[in-house]
Amino acid sequence: MAWSLSFEACTSCGTTDRPHRAKGLCRRCYGAQPEYAARHNERNRHRRNTDEFRSRLRSEYRNNPLRCEQIKQAVWVANMRRRAVEQGVVVGEVTASGLLSRVAYYGEKCWMCGSPWEHMDHVKPLSKGGAHILANLRPACASCNSSKHSRWDGITTALELVAV
Repeated sequence: MAWSLSFEACTSCGTTDRPHRAKGLCRRCYGAQPEYAARHNERNRHRRNTDEFRSRLRSEYRNNPLRCEQIKQAVWVANMRRRAVEQGVVVGEVTASGLLSRVAYYGEKCWMCGSPWEHMDHVKPLSKGGAHILANLRPACASCNSSKHSRWDGITTALELVAV
């Protein structure tokens, strides 16, 4: 006995060989709808007009740099959270204001060497089972953060890095 899939007929063209989406239409007919095309074009508008899009972003930044910095911080927090979720670790509530208060706690300096901070470091790395929570995040300079990699031998490693 042969096993086969059967689909309902498309309400527009009547075919039964393609999976159907909303409104009982096949993929081809669904994509041909004017409202779908308008939504798709609006979503991809920046790809067609890259120069216009970049100049608009530059002017927005010049007109309202504080708002742009807030957006950057929100994206930064979202990327850190995404990375933690991908690693499959515990993810807590980490906000931009929480991160900035954490940086202020360390005097806006690297927690390992004292130079100006550039990155946020997971003290116990995500790859070693560290949680993505404020208590595990500290400001670090690029040099210390890249030399630490994903090492975690407890507090002795951190003290060794400070001594170097």
